[in-house]
Amino acid sequence: MQVPLDINREKTHEDWTITSKKDRTESFGQWDHVRWYGQDYVTRLKNAGFKVNVINFVEENFSEEEIAKYGLMINEKIYHVEK
Repeated sequence: MQVPLDINREKTHEDWTITSKKDRTESFGQWDHVRWYGQDYVTRLKNAGFKVNVINFVEENFSEEEIAKYGLMINEKIYHVEK
């Protein structure tokens, strides 16, 4: 699963009262989003009944040279979930 995730944010920030496209873009980085997930993302998935496997795909599968060449983000994770 891929979602708007801010790993520097401790808790997920969501606010359904923000309804204008302009304000949502300012608050969440995109007009059709209503939250920024934080470090509690995995806990939220588990609490919803999912089994979560966090994969460090870039770090585990690419060399430093390839990461630089392709502009990959080393800290980006893949969240594989099963119900």
